[in-house]
Amino acid sequence: MFQFLFGPKNPTRDWERPSNLRLTFDLDCGELNGVGLGQRLDRLSFLGPIEDREGLRAGEYRYCSFGLSVGCYNDAQIIDCFDIVQKDRYLPQYRPFSDICHYLGENLDLGRLTEESAIETFGSPFWKDQDDEEIILFYEFPNREWQVEFALDRTFNRIIVTSKPLMADERQRNAYGVNKPWPPRQ
Repeated sequence: MFQFLFGPKNPTRDWERPSNLRLTFDLDCGELNGVGLGQRLDRLSFLGPIEDREGLRAGEYRYCSFGLSVGCYNDAQIIDCFDIVQKDRYLPQYRPFSDICHYLGENLDLGRLTEESAIETFGSPFWKDQDDEEIILFYEFPNREWQVEFALDRTFNRIIVTSKPLMADERQRNAYGVNKPWPPRQ
């Protein structure tokens, strides 16, 4: 009854955030400060309590001041995805992720990322989708997927790094009009 009225229990309620916390996200291995996809949520206790309880119902642990959301879409509280946000048209309380993002050992300036520079940096995506709101580049790896999202003006919105690839689902591929074989060749 209480969960219905007040939402799920907040496992981050007693977590403490150090005042000098700096974040480093490594795109190569899908890790935030050394904590990766498939690991327990409580390994991220250094983030402190969530800043937006609304996301809990959907399994999202939102840290808007960091431009970060962590997805745990399971009862075991295993990390399924990281969402590194530059801007979010539906949740304007997100600040741009301004800490360190590494790719191939180099710092990546997300604030300057465009669709064109993403393709120059990451290579050709497995699939590109564009609708009347956004552009998404899908990059597929053996144990994760990147969904690199841009506004229609080609400026960076976010990158979702997930262990639950959307493109692995045949219905999703059909919905996106994907005409390439699955799984992609590595």
